[in-house]
Amino acid sequence: MKASSQNRESGRDDLSQTILETLRSWPELDRRIFTSVHYGSLSVDEAARVEGIEPLLARSILDSCQRDLVERLRAFRGPSACECRREPTLAAC
Repeated sequence: MKASSQNRESGRDDLSQTILETLRSWPELDRRIFTSVHYGSLSVDEAARVEGIEPLLARSILDSCQRDLVERLRAFRGPSACECRREPTLAAC
């Protein structure tokens, strides 16, 4: 395997590990809201209903999770990757 392929594979492993560690660091409710919206195809309102919480709280949780994940992933994109955005989002990075 060439060095560049090994570096890419290593980078993917590091990225995957960082994502998993980030998800594991969140409280269970936060993790469920985030994964329901991003991977379960639920809207924020639907995820809130499933969890029995107010939609405003679900939005707040989701926003907090997204900011945390974007911040942790910033190291993989370089120091100026998302600086042009006022509000960091997953779509921006």
